[in-house]
Amino acid sequence: MRYYNVRIKRYDEDHFSITTYNYGNRIDYTSLIEETKQLEVSDIEGWDEWEYTPTLFDRVCDVKRSITVSTNRAKNMIYDYARSNDFEWFVTMTFNPEKVNSFDYAECSKKLSQWLNNVKKRYSPDIRYLFVPELHKSGRYHFHGLLGEIGTLPLVDSGKRDHGQVIYNIDNYKLGFTTATKILDKQRTATYIGKYITKELSGHIRGKKRYWNSKNLMTPKIENLTYDELLDMGIDQDFLENNSMYSKTVEYEVNGYNRKVSYYEFQKEG
Repeated sequence: MRYYNVRIKRYDEDHFSITTYNYGNRIDYTSLIEETKQLEVSDIEGWDEWEYTPTLFDRVCDVKRSITVSTNRAKNMIYDYARSNDFEWFVTMTFNPEKVNSFDYAECSKKLSQWLNNVKKRYSPDIRYLFVPELHKSGRYHFHGLLGEIGTLPLVDSGKRDHGQVIYNIDNYKLGFTTATKILDKQRTATYIGKYITKELSGHIRGKKRYWNSKNLMTPKIENLTYDELLDMGIDQDFLENNSMYSKTVEYEVNGYNRKVSYYEFQKEG
C-alpha cells in the first residue's frame, strides 16, 4: 500500500486517536524519490515552454511555509509525547534577569539543559520530562514543562492555590521563579502545552530546538490505513462522530485543492 487516508495512534492501552484525510498521503517516499530521479526533463509535458525564476516573494513564501510545517510538526510531536507518557506535574520556569539573559534563547536553553542534567544526577535518575519555550511579548523567554518520576526533587508548597489546587515551587531551582501543579487532565494538558509553539516563536528560533524531551519517553503506536480498511474494522463516520470524547476538523487550501483533516480521540470503556 503506497497511500493512506486514515491514521490511528495508540497512546496507551486505553486511549487512541483516529485522523482522517480527504486526500492520500504517501507512505513510501523512497520509491517516489527514485521515480523522480528516473524521469527525463523531456517527459514533463510543456517543459520547453516553462521557465521559472525564483523571486524574493517566492523565497519569502517558502520560508513562511517552512515555518508553518515545522511548527505543526513540533506541535504534533509534543502532543504525542504528552499523551503517551505518565506525567504528573505541569511546571513553569522563568529566569531572573540578574542571573540569566532571558532575551537570549541560546543562554536560556543552555541553563535549562544544565538544570535538567543536575536533577537527573542528584534527585531523579528515571525522570521523564518534556519542555517547550514560550516567547513573552516583552521578548523574554521562559519554559513550560511536564515532569514524571521526579524522585526526591524538592517541591515546596507556595501557599497559593489555583481553583483549590496547591501551587508548588521547585526548591532547588535558583535561576528564577517556578510553579508546579499536579496534572489532572492529560488530554487537556497535552493540548495546552503545544499552544506555546507558535509561528512567531518558530520564526524567532528557526533552526534551533523547539522542545526538550528525555530519552526515556514513549511514542504512540501508529497504523496507516485506507477508508475501506477502517470500515472493515467496523468504524464508519457515524462511529467517529458519536463515540469520540474529543474531535476537531481543519480545512485549508493547497495549490487550489481543498483539504480536510478530521481528528477524533477515544477512550476505551471499562
